[in-house]
Amino acid sequence: MNEFTKMATVKPMKTPMLLRITSLLAAATLCPLLPVFSGCDTTESTNTEKADCTLNPSAQFAVVQDPPADPAVATTTTVTPGATTTTVTIEGGVTNTVITVEPATTNIVPSGTDSVSITSLRVTATPSGDSAWTVLAEDNIGNTYAGSASGPALNEPGSENAYAPGATVATFALQCAGLSGEITAVALTAIPLEVMRTTTTNGSAVVVGRHGQHTLTPGNTELRLVATVDGEEPYTLTGRAPCSAATIVW
Repeated sequence: MNEFTKMATVKPMKTPMLLRITSLLAAATLCPLLPVFSGCDTTESTNTEKADCTLNPSAQFAVVQDPPADPAVATTTTVTPGATTTTVTIEGGVTNTVITVEPATTNIVPSGTDSVSITSLRVTATPSGDSAWTVLAEDNIGNTYAGSASGPALNEPGSENAYAPGATVATFALQCAGLSGEITAVALTAIPLEVMRTTTTNGSAVVVGRHGQHTLTPGNTELRLVATVDGEEPYTLTGRAPCSAATIVW
């Protein structure tokens, strides 16, 4: 009876244990199948080293120079010719003297030209792909500044994985002969991290997943240029241009 009693006591305890083990196995099996971005939770995350970004700096920048170009210098010369005296003798012994003076003339002679200034700068994609860009700028006396742009170097988003208004999203480096600087993509409005769901097929199976994505548009992102032009008196160029549509997939 004692052994039967022990068996009767133990058997009811095995059922809850078995259910618990079964539940754990089921959770472990389902966890890899859940369409999440980071482990088995529901929190998306970002990693600039693994992000796939389609942002590019191709644009036409109308630039402002600081300090501004010096205007051309003009020399003003005033010329006053000598007076001409004419004597007229009238009958009757009366002499009338008339003095005629030519009016003064002013000659404005331009001397020199405006100092060097750049009014526009263009960045375009090269035929080799979207990851390489050419830079071309021209100044008012015919000099050209050609080079390349590299990037983007992405910045991590801020709170709740969103780019706040005014935050720098990414940076491109400019390198030209006589000109260097950077182009930054700046958020004009808050850019949240969107959850994008995807489906792919693997044979007859359909795999459902998701990823985090920031969507950039001309309405929420702006390109800003800051560059320095070398020379005896270096000067700075600043400019703005709309950002083309792009995505950052995390």
